[in-house]
Amino acid sequence: MGRYSKVRTERGTSRPRKSVARKTSGSVRSPSGRNSRAADHDHPVAVLKRQLKDAAQQDKATSEVLRIISRSTGDLQPVFATILANAVQLCDANNGVINRWDGNALHLIATHKMPPEFTDLRTRSPYRPNQHSPSGRMLATRTFVHIRDLAKDQSYAKRNPPTVAAVEIAGVRTTLAVPMFKDKELVGSLTVGRTELRPFTAKQIELVQNFAAKAVIAIENARLVRELQESLEQQTAVSDVLQVITSSPANLQPVFDAVLENARRLCDAEFGNIYRWDGDALNLVAWRNTPPAFAEYRKRAPFRPSPTSLIGRMLKTKSVVHVADAAANRDYRERTDPSLVAAIELGGVRSYVAVPMLKEDELIGSFTLFRQEVRPFTDRQITLITSFANQVSIAIENARLVHELRESLQQQAAAADVLNIISRSTFDLQTVLDRLVELVTKLCDADLAAIHRQEGMNWRVIAICGGPPNFREIQNSVPLEPGRGTVIGRAVLERKPVHVADVLADPDYLLKEAQQRLGYRTVLGVPLMREGRPIGVIALLRLTVRPFTEKQIKLVQSFADQAVIAIENTRLLSELRQRTDELGRSVAELQRERNNKLMNLEATVAAISHEVKQPLAGIAADGGGALRFLRHVPPNLKEVRLALENMIEGSRLAGQVFDNIRALFGKSTQSHLPVSVNELTLSVLQMLRDELKDHCIATHTALSSELPRVAGHWGQLQEVFINLIRNAIEAMATVKDDRVLQVRAERYGSDAVVVMVEDSGPGIHPQQLDSIFDAFVTTKPDGMGLGLAICRMIVERHGGQLSALPAHPRGSIFRIVLPTDHASAARSKG
Repeated sequence: MGRYSKVRTERGTSRPRKSVARKTSGSVRSPSGRNSRAADHDHPVAVLKRQLKDAAQQDKATSEVLRIISRSTGDLQPVFATILANAVQLCDANNGVINRWDGNALHLIATHKMPPEFTDLRTRSPYRPNQHSPSGRMLATRTFVHIRDLAKDQSYAKRNPPTVAAVEIAGVRTTLAVPMFKDKELVGSLTVGRTELRPFTAKQIELVQNFAAKAVIAIENARLVRELQESLEQQTAVSDVLQVITSSPANLQPVFDAVLENARRLCDAEFGNIYRWDGDALNLVAWRNTPPAFAEYRKRAPFRPSPTSLIGRMLKTKSVVHVADAAANRDYRERTDPSLVAAIELGGVRSYVAVPMLKEDELIGSFTLFRQEVRPFTDRQITLITSFANQVSIAIENARLVHELRESLQQQAAAADVLNIISRSTFDLQTVLDRLVELVTKLCDADLAAIHRQEGMNWRVIAICGGPPNFREIQNSVPLEPGRGTVIGRAVLERKPVHVADVLADPDYLLKEAQQRLGYRTVLGVPLMREGRPIGVIALLRLTVRPFTEKQIKLVQSFADQAVIAIENTRLLSELRQRTDELGRSVAELQRERNNKLMNLEATVAAISHEVKQPLAGIAADGGGALRFLRHVPPNLKEVRLALENMIEGSRLAGQVFDNIRALFGKSTQSHLPVSVNELTLSVLQMLRDELKDHCIATHTALSSELPRVAGHWGQLQEVFINLIRNAIEAMATVKDDRVLQVRAERYGSDAVVVMVEDSGPGIHPQQLDSIFDAFVTTKPDGMGLGLAICRMIVERHGGQLSALPAHPRGSIFRIVLPTDHASAARSKG
C-alpha cells in the first residue's frame, strides 16, 4: 500500500495516514498509484503539473458531459455513456455501470467496458438488494460503498447474484458504488470497478460523486423534457379531440375514435373501449384495437357487472378502478366473474384502468384502457385518462343538446306545418290527419302509426302511416272496444296514454292475430281528448322491443291535441257552414216568398188587366151598339137583342177570367184535367200564326204521336206556351236572317212529357240562365220581369220543371217537363 493506510471499505472518506510531502524514496505515487522515479528529482513541480493536468482533464470531462446534457432531447443513453466513459477514465478504473432505482429494484440502464454476458444478465434480471449486498448497504446508509476486494466481501461469499456476476464475469476486484439522489430521494447508483486490488482515492471518490450528480441532472433534465413532450402531446391530443367535438357536434363516433386513439397512444395501452350506461347495463359503443373475439363478446349483449366485481365497484362508487394484474384477481381464479374471464382469455388483458364518465355526478358511461402485460398505469396516465373521459362526457352532453335542439326545431317545424295545414285545409280534415300521422311517425321513430275515431261502438282507422298495404284493412278488421284487451281500448278506458313495452309479454293483450300479421312489439296509445271525453286515439307501433321515451310520449300528446283542434275546427266550421247554408236558404226562401207575394199581387193585377180587358172591351162595344140600335126609328130590336146577348157572354167570359186567376194563385188542383200537349201546342201556334208570319219566322214542329196526356189546367198551360213563344218571337226580332222556331214534344222517362221551345235568337248569357226565372228579372228594356217567373210558378204547380239552356250554334231552349196524368195513362193502357 506504500504510504497510504488501509482504505475504509464500508462507507465514509478514505484518508492517508502519512504525509504526502515526505521525501522518502518511493513515497510518491503517480496518478495510477505506482512510484515514479522521475518525481524524485523534481517532486514539487511534478505534483503541480499532475494536479494541473488532472484539473484540465476534469474540466474537459465536465464540459463534455454538460454539453451532451444540453444537447440531449430526452435520450439518456448518450449522456450516460459519456458520464461513464469520463468517470472510468479520470478515476483510472476499468469499467462502470449506472442503475435506475424504481423503489423496489435496481435496473441496469448503462454500462462501460462491461462484458456482454454481464450486461445481458443484469438487463434481464433487475436486482432487489439485500442487507448483505453492497447495494443494500448503500441503500441503508444512503452514502457510497467502497470495497477493496469484492471477491472477499460477504456478499460474494453468500453468492449474491450481481456480486457473483461482477467478480466472475466482469473480473471486478475493487469497486465503488455511489448513490444518486434527487431532493433526498434515491433515483439510482453509479458504480466503477477495477480488475485489480487498488482502492480509489478520496479525490477519485469525490470525482465519481460529481459524475453521479451530473447523471441525476441528466435524468431530471430528461424527465422535464419528457414531461414537456408528454404535455405538448397531451395538449395536441386534447386540441385534436376538441376540434373533432366542434366539427362533429352531433356525431359521436369520430369523437370516440379520436379519444380512444390518443389515449391508447399517450398511455401506452394496447386497446381501449368506451361504454354507455343505460341505467341497467354498460353497452359497448366504441373500441380501438380491441381483439375481435373480445369486442364481439362485448357487442353480443349488454355488460351487467356484478356488484362485487371490480367494474361493479366502479359503477357503485363512481371512482377510478385500477387493476395491476387482472389474472391475480380472485374473481378470475374462482371464475365467478364471466366478464373478467372473457377479458383475460379473449382479450389477453392483464393491467387495466376503468374511469367512470359522469354528468353532474350522474353515471353515463365508462372509459377503459387495457394492457396485455402486467404493467400498471402511472398516476399521471390515470389523470390523463380521466381527462379524456371528461372530454367524452362533454361530447356526449353536447351531442345530446344538439340532438334535443334539432328535435325541438323539427317539432316546431312539424307543429307549424300542421297548423299551416289546419289553416289552409279548413274543411279537408283528412289531409290534416294524414300529414299529422306522418309527422308523428317520423319524429317519434315509429314503424307504424294510425289515428282511430269512434264509429258506433267500435274505433275505426281514419289515417295511417307505414306498414303493409293492407294495414288499414287489418286494423279495421279487429274490433276495438274500450277494455284491457287492446292498447286503444285501454287508452279510451283510462283516458290517458298507455305504453306497452312488449305486447307479447303483456298478459292482458288479446290482439294476437293482428300482432302476428303486422309483427309489432312495442305499442303506444294516446287518446284524443275533447272536454274530458275521448274522441279518438293515436297509436304508434314499433317492430322491435324498443320503448318510447317520456319525451316522445309528450310529443305524441302534443300532436293528439293538435288533432283534436283540427277535428273540432272542422266540426265547428262544418256546423257554421251548415247553419250559414240554412240561413242562406231561409233568407232566399223568405225573399222568394216575398217576391212571390209581390209577384202574385202584380201578376194578379197584370192577369186581371190582361184577361179582363178583352171581355170588358167587348161588353162596352156591345153596349154602345145596343144604344145606337135603340135610337133607330123604329128601334132595331133584333140587333139590340144580339148585342145584349153578347154582353151577357162577355160577362160570363170575365167571370171565367177571375176563375182562372183564382185557380192560378190558389192551391187547389181540383180544376186539373187531362190535357193533350200536342193539341195545346198546335192551338197556341194557330193562335199566334199571324205574329209569327209578321216577323218572318219559320216554324218547325216535332210532336211525338201517342203522347200520354198530362194533368193540368188548359188555360194556365196555354198561357205558359203563349209566353214562351212570344218571348222567342221577341228574341229573334234582333236577328236579320235564319229566324226559326222549333217546338218538340216527346216522352221523358216513363211518367213525364217534355216540350222544348227553341229559337235562333242571340241567346241568353250563361250567367243569367239561373236567375232569369226570378221575379222582376228581365232582359227586355220595357219588361216587368214577371212573365217567366209566372210561367215557372205555373209549371211547378203542375208538378213539373221549367229550365233554360243554350242552343247551338245560337239561340235558347226552354224546356218544360210535365208529369203524365196517371188516370188517363191507365185508361189508355186498359
